[in-house]
Amino acid sequence: DIECAPDAADAPPGPAAGVFTVARRLSLKRDGPDGFVTAPVDGPNLPDDLVERLLRGGGCAVAADGEHVHPTFAYWTIAALQATEPAFRASGSPSLLRLAELTGAVRVVWPNAAAFANINSHEDLERLTLDAPHTPASD
Repeated sequence: DIECAPDAADAPPGPAAGVFTVARRLSLKRDGPDGFVTAPVDGPNLPDDLVERLLRGGGCAVAADGEHVHPTFAYWTIAALQATEPAFRASGSPSLLRLAELTGAVRVVWPNAAAFANINSHEDLERLTLDAPHTPASD
């Protein structure tokens, strides 16, 4: 089943609103999951092994390449989000990077930074189509 969940009115601001909203909704489900994966809709090169590798650590995890962390590509545990929500709110930051720090998310590194490209403009799309074809990264 696919369920649409608009950000909760009382969720923390910014991009973390969706993360906290999903965590709350899933925590209410009987026999619900321990966590969930997030990925942006404007990330067309999603690595084939993203979910598998993010889940290996057992706790929160964020994707990274050699230079950058990409916290929109992440695995979040409901327990960690519930435990850190007060500290996240108190931090005053809407940053997913800050949320990853507070939850103790490990960084899972892929060698191919293009795996985390995102498309925010027509120029981004043109640049992406000019790049070499995406091939899934391996361990």
